[in-house]
Amino acid sequence: MSPSTSHVTNHLFCSTMSENKKRLHDAGESGSQASSGIPPRKIQRLDSTPYPATPEEHAQMDNEVMADPVLVACGRLQLPCSQFAPHLITIIVGTSEDLNQKYHHPGEARSLLDTEGGLLRELQEAWNAKAFAPIRNLEILQPPRVSTGRTSSKPVLYLSLSERANQSAWKTPYAGAAHTSFIKTIDALYSKPNSRVYYNHVALIQSSGCGKSRMLHEASHHIHTVIMNFGSREAFPNPDTQVREYLVNARTEEQCENRVASFLASLFRALSKLDFQSPSELAEYLGYGDAEKLSQREAFFDAVISEASEIEQGIQTRTPPSPGETSPSYQSDGVERALAKATKTLIDKIPPQGHLNVKLLLGFDEASDLADPRKDWDVLEKTRRVFRHLLWWPIFGVSLSTTGSVKQFRPVSMRGKSSRMQDGRIYPRPPITLVDYDQLAMKLAEGKTLDDATTMEYMLSLGRPLFKTRYDAIWGFQYYNECEYKHNEDIEHFAIRKLLDGDDDTFHSSISIAPLAIRLPLEFNALTEDGREAERRQVESRMRICLKIEPFADIMYTVAPSEPVLIEAAAKNMKTERALTDRPVRVLHRFLSNRFLSKGDPAGLACMLLLLLARDMACRNLDTSRTPMRYHILVPVTAFLTNLFADGHKATVLDTQAYEGGPSLKEAFKDSWTHCTHFVKVTDHKVVNRKFLMRLMARGAGVLCADNQLEIDAIIPVCYKGKELVTENITVIAIRCRNAVPLHKPRDAIFTSMDPNHAGIFDKDHPGDIPIIKLVLSIATNTPVLTCPPWKRSAKTRSQSKDVPLSQQHFRFFAAGMSHEVFRPIQEEDEGVWRELLSCSDVADIYSRGAHESASDIMRRMTPGAHSDPRHWDVFFPLDFTAENMSVDVASDIDDESAD
Repeated sequence: MSPSTSHVTNHLFCSTMSENKKRLHDAGESGSQASSGIPPRKIQRLDSTPYPATPEEHAQMDNEVMADPVLVACGRLQLPCSQFAPHLITIIVGTSEDLNQKYHHPGEARSLLDTEGGLLRELQEAWNAKAFAPIRNLEILQPPRVSTGRTSSKPVLYLSLSERANQSAWKTPYAGAAHTSFIKTIDALYSKPNSRVYYNHVALIQSSGCGKSRMLHEASHHIHTVIMNFGSREAFPNPDTQVREYLVNARTEEQCENRVASFLASLFRALSKLDFQSPSELAEYLGYGDAEKLSQREAFFDAVISEASEIEQGIQTRTPPSPGETSPSYQSDGVERALAKATKTLIDKIPPQGHLNVKLLLGFDEASDLADPRKDWDVLEKTRRVFRHLLWWPIFGVSLSTTGSVKQFRPVSMRGKSSRMQDGRIYPRPPITLVDYDQLAMKLAEGKTLDDATTMEYMLSLGRPLFKTRYDAIWGFQYYNECEYKHNEDIEHFAIRKLLDGDDDTFHSSISIAPLAIRLPLEFNALTEDGREAERRQVESRMRICLKIEPFADIMYTVAPSEPVLIEAAAKNMKTERALTDRPVRVLHRFLSNRFLSKGDPAGLACMLLLLLARDMACRNLDTSRTPMRYHILVPVTAFLTNLFADGHKATVLDTQAYEGGPSLKEAFKDSWTHCTHFVKVTDHKVVNRKFLMRLMARGAGVLCADNQLEIDAIIPVCYKGKELVTENITVIAIRCRNAVPLHKPRDAIFTSMDPNHAGIFDKDHPGDIPIIKLVLSIATNTPVLTCPPWKRSAKTRSQSKDVPLSQQHFRFFAAGMSHEVFRPIQEEDEGVWRELLSCSDVADIYSRGAHESASDIMRRMTPGAHSDPRHWDVFFPLDFTAENMSVDVASDIDDESAD
């Protein structure tokens, strides 16, 4: 039994000993009552509505229950169920989202056992059978029932774990000022009316969990807004299903456009009849996301749809269908007049809001469900055309979606029906990506420690609000001490599902690259359709952040989010069964070879992947009992380096010296720590400074240096003495990757050029009195080598001073060759893949893609002088061509022509 399992088991037994004795005593009394004719209390089952799961799903949940380490230990000890019954309940509930999650708390589970005398017997039978479906069917374990307020065949619904989390998180106070910036952006777009603008409608595109819907809802308290959700029935906030069905069920293109216009006309009429004076009053009435206002909201939109149908029927032309038609034709004049009249009435009623030009904002949440790229027309495209009629009214539309496909929201000229759009005389507004980030982040200050930066509470606060609000909503920190392990484990599983669940395309394989795209600063290839599609899928399904979308091209700029919870999920996936067969290096090589990624110099990617794999190996060999986020524990510098290099070099690494006669690395860095779970690429050379590196280290980030920062390619920050986060305590592991020119032995000039003062790591006014570590990785070399050359002091230097200042103590490592003999993370069977990875540069890859050698020769001749290969020179100025062999070559050419 592991130490952590033993600790949990001991805590479980101690906390339940007295309860078990009392419960066994009560069970005995119940037995005596039964024998005397008093029936024991029965457990009610859900006979008509069993737990919603298939037998296969029940079996999977049963396996998760039996895999719990405490229950495994109890099974090995053959303990009676009475001794661990509360814990068994918490595990059954915790692995079944649709059960009442309050029983995930041990205190609630104990209370349930005390009040339900027959429950212990049911648990014992299920434990013996190793099948817990009967327990999941118990009425007492079902969540509270909530009425939807609608008349249907199912008047009562159960709130699942996710639904309760969403509702609770929605009610938390809004943090940040993204809604204010959003309103200013929309108002600025409208304040520039242009006859060349197609419509006042814009798409807001961003990945899941970034707070798009909540931001729009918060904006509705500052500008009059109507938000409609067109998502699936499982979406949150609750979808406006009746609106969606009315619009998408149109049978023809003309009917669809008329339905959109009829709906807006009816909506504007209904809004005109409401008594509201401020945006907040309108938002309160419509109750978007408010479960208590769900019935009122549904009744409002039912009335809108009913009147829209009347408007639609009123403009329908009752002429017999033409041959080949299955429905009567429609005319738009009537609905346009109805829309114009309703619009004027509403705009006249809405009071002005300060300096804002826009009076009404229409939000289309989950708008991608209205788009159908398989057809020449869809509801979204028709909505844009109707908005063309509203161009000069102070009304603006916003479509929200996680999809990264710009084509769905800004139609390209080939799909646009307008001839003016096709020839560029009018154009749609470009999508925006405006959301807040880190708005819930807890602020650290100098003097805190790395332990503070690796608490669950702090790590959850970083990045998008999804994970922290969900954590607080479901479990809360009030249970932190008693249920820390299980609660944290649940939020990690949720992050893994968000990152990796769902359908995947075999060719683009968004799941396989997702963990690497989270931890490495990958750049997708925008020059190819496949590269753009792969990047779009990462935004849509794999939590990648979209920074910007080019106005007139289907090109986006995206980055990997620096979020500890997602990085933890990615790191764990890199050790799954699938990752063992399709290892990260193979995935990276495949995406580079297929030109999904921008290649540049792949040596940097290879080196960063090596460094992360080494750190992951170190984490798995360290004690992770303090936190279940095992890949966010702090790693000693010595442990990181010994896991980076092969086992046979361990003594060499630990005993290396900065200079002859100086202290060894294990002595100099005996109390030094790293925290590098991922890499971010910086765009400013000034960031390569200790005050910035310390702050990046707090969120577990290493640095890929900015372009043209030639001395150093990557940096891993280090806390030198202990874990205190102060600038003076920060040193670095500086890495330089060499791929272009293979080196077989170290050169002092290379190490000298990696000057931390010249690179800006240490301030010139306050140079660091602290040692650093330099790694030179000559990975293009075929011969595997690892040496640690110390600085050789001159006789004059040795005579002047016995000790070398700490600032001049640079521990130097030179590693050559991508071999398992040098690097521990490299497996012998993958050595060829690592070497091929280094050759995936743009030009060289193009030359190697020739169908045969002669095709490769032709491509090289098409780029004269671009490479040192003789084939780039042979045609016009051969590298080995001299005056002596010129006559011979000419004569041979004449002979060849004669022979022909």
